[in-house]
Amino acid sequence: MVTGLMAATGSTDKPAFAGTRVNRFPPAADQGAVSIEWLEDVRRSLDKGEGTTYWEGHVRGIFPSDSSAMLVPRTWFLAARKRYDDKKRKHDRESREFDWHHGLDIGDGVDDHCRATRRGDVLYELEFIVTKGDRKDNTRAVALVYATQDGSADRKPKPGIWNIDRIGVGTGVVSALLTNEGYEDSTMTVHGIHIGERAGSAKKRKLYANLRAQILWGLRVRFEGGTIAIAPLGRKAEQRLMEELANIEWDRNVRGQVVIQPKDEVQEKIGHSPDAADAVALAFHPTGARQKDASHW
Repeated sequence: MVTGLMAATGSTDKPAFAGTRVNRFPPAADQGAVSIEWLEDVRRSLDKGEGTTYWEGHVRGIFPSDSSAMLVPRTWFLAARKRYDDKKRKHDRESREFDWHHGLDIGDGVDDHCRATRRGDVLYELEFIVTKGDRKDNTRAVALVYATQDGSADRKPKPGIWNIDRIGVGTGVVSALLTNEGYEDSTMTVHGIHIGERAGSAKKRKLYANLRAQILWGLRVRFEGGTIAIAPLGRKAEQRLMEELANIEWDRNVRGQVVIQPKDEVQEKIGHSPDAADAVALAFHPTGARQKDASHW
């Protein structure tokens, strides 16, 4: 499988930037070229500057090579990111009709806690909390949930529905949230999800090897169908999410069910667990009201 990047002609490869006189080209040849001012504005931007997926595609013209085995090819990811930028006001306006949905992948001292937050079709936030392998890791995860749910000094409240990985140490986090220990005044909807269990219905069990395959395939359906938009997440978060989704492979078993590559194999390839991909898939997994569902998942 090819996982590298394939160079193509980009904005900086144009023969001349607007506003720069080059005698060997007639004026008409410069029409449509990007200006130095635009390039510098983009370079200084935190969301679109050097190193971001926007910069690589829109400025450098470096487009990723894809493989049919990728869960989410990189070009699909870049299209989702561009989709939000192209119609930001429209996406923001339409998303306000829906509840906040959060996905939380629980770390275990080696992996990070990762929270993904979406509203409607738009992925708005991706947050990582480093775990330390001590008894306070679960407490940190619970605090992250309530800071997001109820707000804090540096963040607006986003009350809504939580899908939380309850495998292993995640069980304690889900239990604490369901009992509201120390946060009796807070209200939220919490779904503890064991992704290793079988798919959700008899029909889906014919299609997917387990619940993890169903949830991740549902995310792929959104990317493939163009029904997901990605707001600016920050250059590191965007790059990490794109690479995780591209390095998770899928296949079909002898029964024709969708099978997703195990997390430990993905971790071996990219050097860390695909926490962001799992958190985003959980956030988009339909478990509550007032959301756009892909009913054929």
